[in-house]
Amino acid sequence: MQSEFFDVCWTKWNGHGCPLLILSPFSIKDGPIIEEWVRQYINCKGVLTKMPHLVYWYQQGWSESKGFKAFTLLKRGLIVSYEVGIQKGWDQVYSDKIAMGQELSMQEDALIRGISLMMTDQKLLKEERGG
Repeated sequence: MQSEFFDVCWTKWNGHGCPLLILSPFSIKDGPIIEEWVRQYINCKGVLTKMPHLVYWYQQGWSESKGFKAFTLLKRGLIVSYEVGIQKGWDQVYSDKIAMGQELSMQEDALIRGISLMMTDQKLLKEERGG
């Protein structure tokens, strides 16, 4: 599990590939998401392969004012590697719409910005990543 901390990856959500960053539980000071992570850890009795990942959703932004909505726990089976997401073309979402000059909705624009942030992070060392 620790070797996956700060990996960039994807999950499919609402029909689209969404960019994620796997976090360490020590990445966030405190709050409900950490309390839930601790509960999950206790329930899994330390068997880390059963633990969901603590993830940061790039398109949500890094903002305490959002009540940490950018962070969730996500089951391992829902996470797709960066490379597989690229092979699936998830980095090209809305490219036709953009090429035709059509306006993007707020959610579409947030997803595009999130993918761009993830692509920037992918080029950095793991310890330098953070959206």
